[in-house]
Amino acid sequence: MKIVKQVYLLATVFPKEEQYGLRSQISRAAVSIPLFELDTQLEIVQELNIVKKEDLESLQKLITEEGKMLNTLISKLKANNLKAKN
Repeated sequence: MKIVKQVYLLATVFPKEEQYGLRSQISRAAVSIPLFELDTQLEIVQELNIVKKEDLESLQKLITEEGKMLNTLISKLKANNLKAKN
């Protein structure tokens, strides 16, 4: 939820012409949380100088943490699934 909140706050500084472009895409990606897609879109925003790099750093850290947690969960679920089959 922290990621979604930060993304929405960040998106408020986007120019009006991005309302239906990157702003909309980033907001939707944050809600569905395919982390790789969101991270890519945030890199685009940074490259286009829509927001400052410093404004993205804490959000990118949250995305990295969330990704690690998801990978750990996936690994544990796979391990449990293998145990159940044996």
